[in-house]
Amino acid sequence: MTCPRCGQMLDPLRAPVARVVGGRVVSYCSVACSEEVTPLPVPVPESVSESESESASESESASVSVSVAAPVPARRARLRWWLAAASLAGLGALGGTIAAGRREPIPSPPPPAPPVVVAPASMPVPPPAPAPLVPSKLLADARAALAGGMADPSPRVRLLAAMALARAKDPTALAALADALAADPSEIRRLEVAGTLARAGDRRGTDYLVKALGSSRRDVRLEAARTLALLGDARGHDRLAEALDAAQLRLGAAENLAALGDPKATSILREALAGKEPEPRLRAAVALGRAGDPAGKAVLLGVVGDGRLEIGAEDALARLGDHAAVPALERALGLAAVRVQAAVDLRRLGVSPDLAVLDRALAGSDVAGKISAAEATLVLLLPDVEVR
Repeated sequence: MTCPRCGQMLDPLRAPVARVVGGRVVSYCSVACSEEVTPLPVPVPESVSESESESASESESASVSVSVAAPVPARRARLRWWLAAASLAGLGALGGTIAAGRREPIPSPPPPAPPVVVAPASMPVPPPAPAPLVPSKLLADARAALAGGMADPSPRVRLLAAMALARAKDPTALAALADALAADPSEIRRLEVAGTLARAGDRRGTDYLVKALGSSRRDVRLEAARTLALLGDARGHDRLAEALDAAQLRLGAAENLAALGDPKATSILREALAGKEPEPRLRAAVALGRAGDPAGKAVLLGVVGDGRLEIGAEDALARLGDHAAVPALERALGLAAVRVQAAVDLRRLGVSPDLAVLDRALAGSDVAGKISAAEATLVLLLPDVEVR
């Protein structure tokens, strides 16, 4: 482009002086020329092409004057210069806006949403935690099970329920056992009923056992004597002592007489304990332990240490006050045939086991299992129950 004052050719990007005149940016070749009167804008001649005229028109609408005295390349350079100047002016305006505090706040992006964890369809749903076991409710369930058993149409079930409830010295159960003592057709079962009555402190049972000592049947005499010995009654001692001379009855009689402190029976048991036959050794160790003699304790601990469930061995250790039998006794609570004796031994050791296994048995459908679970519950929870 040329200096509007003197017409000298100059590069607008390198012009020493540029001023804004009438809203336009005008470049001068020197300070002297810039101080003169600025001429009016030069109109665009008709020789300029159509595209160049459009560019010039756009520049004029933006209040930017373009001189056409220079060749086309020069005009294009001028156009780039005007656009750069306009950009700088826009940036200046933006800076003024920010400085004046008129900038709109830029909103913060929202926080990312937490990831949604979807459990696989195959993941098992954990079962609900079981409700805590209330001993008073368990005891009530046990009494209800025994009451239901005594009303059962089966004579066998009624007898089992009465014998279990007799541990609590229930008058209804004792009366039912007294009736069975007079009417049951089995002599051996009558002896069992008599032993239950005697254990509950009912003289009708003790009197029946003493009377049975004079029976004509040897098996009845020995069973009556054995039951009395287990109850600590020495009136059956003589009948058992007679059996010590019979080879096939010798060890069994010694097992029962040891509880009465018979020295001959103790000698027979120690002899069997020193032998090599495993069954007689175990029987002797159990009988001595039940009598309070620790001579066979090593054999008993070996049985428990092997994980075998031998209720006689656990009972003997419990009577010796050894807690090594506790885990086996707690497992035995899950077996209907031995759970009552296991409960007696745990009570003897002062151990309070997990009662959930008894709760499950009381809720089961096995009648005999429910009755044994109810009796074991009485043994473990009633303070004055008979535990012989």
